[in-house]
Amino acid sequence: MKDIVLKITGRQYIGTNEEDSVEFVTDGKYFESDGKVYIEYTESELSGIPGCITTVKLDGDTISLNRLGSDSGGYDSVMEFRTGDRFQNQYDTPYGPLNMEVVTKKIVNDLDENGSGVIEIEYGVCIGSFAETVNGIRIEIDAEPQK
Repeated sequence: MKDIVLKITGRQYIGTNEEDSVEFVTDGKYFESDGKVYIEYTESELSGIPGCITTVKLDGDTISLNRLGSDSGGYDSVMEFRTGDRFQNQYDTPYGPLNMEVVTKKIVNDLDENGSGVIEIEYGVCIGSFAETVNGIRIEIDAEPQK
């Protein structure tokens, strides 16, 4: 397991306009197990789910994002991304569970052998019958941070 620095940018679009964007830098961990790459970090106040532990798993052409934690206010979720595929799951909130569907539009996995590089995901989300949005997440990883 090695220490890394991540720059995470999240975007949300409604229609053709970017409605919301958040960017933060945080420390994290990078490790490999059974041919899969894992990136783990703690969410900040900026993400809206402070204290939540997020784990990103890279497994071939699939990326999974798992958010869990008692400090996350009950907003636990698991999302799986594979270009062109639909993923259905339950999104747990403090107000009860909601059905969620994710449709992956694009994945970029440009990590080098040291774990540095960029991961990008563009996806559509429909939660219950309430909202349909297009989202993006970009994770820039420095696996050799300056001390």
